[in-house]
Amino acid sequence: MKRLHGATSCSAISVRPLFCLLSVITDHTFIIGTEASSSLIGSPREHWHDVTCDPNDCATEPVTSQLGSALLIQSHVIDSSATHSKKQAVPVPLNQDNFGPEQLALGLAADGLGISVVTLGVWHTAALTLVGIAAMIYNGENLHKLFAEFIGTFMLLVSFGFNVLSGDPTWGVISIACTLMVLVYALGSVSGGHFNPAVSVAVGLARKMTWKDVCAYVCTQCAAGIVGGLTYAVVLGRTFNLGPTGSHSWWEAGLAEFIYTCLLCFVVLNTACSKRRSGTDQFFGVAIAFSIVAGGYGAGAISGGCFNPAVVLGIMASSSGNVFGWCIVYCAFQVWAAALAAELFSLCRPEELSAELEDQPVSWAS
Repeated sequence: MKRLHGATSCSAISVRPLFCLLSVITDHTFIIGTEASSSLIGSPREHWHDVTCDPNDCATEPVTSQLGSALLIQSHVIDSSATHSKKQAVPVPLNQDNFGPEQLALGLAADGLGISVVTLGVWHTAALTLVGIAAMIYNGENLHKLFAEFIGTFMLLVSFGFNVLSGDPTWGVISIACTLMVLVYALGSVSGGHFNPAVSVAVGLARKMTWKDVCAYVCTQCAAGIVGGLTYAVVLGRTFNLGPTGSHSWWEAGLAEFIYTCLLCFVVLNTACSKRRSGTDQFFGVAIAFSIVAGGYGAGAISGGCFNPAVVLGIMASSSGNVFGWCIVYCAFQVWAAALAAELFSLCRPEELSAELEDQPVSWAS
């Protein structure tokens, strides 16, 4: 069993004997650490506190920084030749200053899923409620549109979570954008392929869709976002928090979200909803996807690059910390951006406000 330098007794921290026992049984090396940023990818090595246990003793490596607010447990699976190891991170919302076995068990109440069973139940109830509201708005009719929006938004959230937690940080944005693009082409002729409450609000403000449809779409998209966020948390056993990256403030993150959400909504309106382009060209999916690419690389290092209230809700539902305040900030800036995009669309294309186009559902079918 590989050991780290520096010696400390297992009894120094009350949970270490448990890790020693698990180490003997499973041949795993358990690492305790603090999350250094809102994302688990690229967390600096010096921000981890290592506890390596073997059947005879355990050793520690001193903590050099107290950044972060969530306890991070990483499991090193050592092979027989000890030539390499695999890492898996499980963020657990514990108090860094005073944690014990009871807190640890509470944080892992969902058997290592990264979120508690109570949290899982509450958010699933919220998602079911939103789906019920959407079905009531439609009075049981045209439910195929809601199914399409749910599937598309759910897949977008799962792709987002998988790429943030396990994907390549260089190509993750491309993966997310490609997911959106293929879903837009696949389901655009069914529901319009919004998969984003901000886009639905922008389409409603541009009078390309009735507000009844907008409300039903938004409820469905938010429900799908919650389920998608819980899904990647359960599958990977770890989550990440919502909020600005690095040292950026709330207004810097909000402004980044505002700019690129506005860009996304503006591109959707001009390429997929305008009288001249809708149903005549097939480039709209590519244009929308590259809006995500532009925003992901441009604002990802500032705000995390959400540009979608459903994504924000999904991250909040699965988050290991209290991020409700950030959810309000992000969603407010994104809805504001949708309103500006609709206004810019009407200024650039005044003919789109003609009477025959008002309150007509958007269609991207060719």
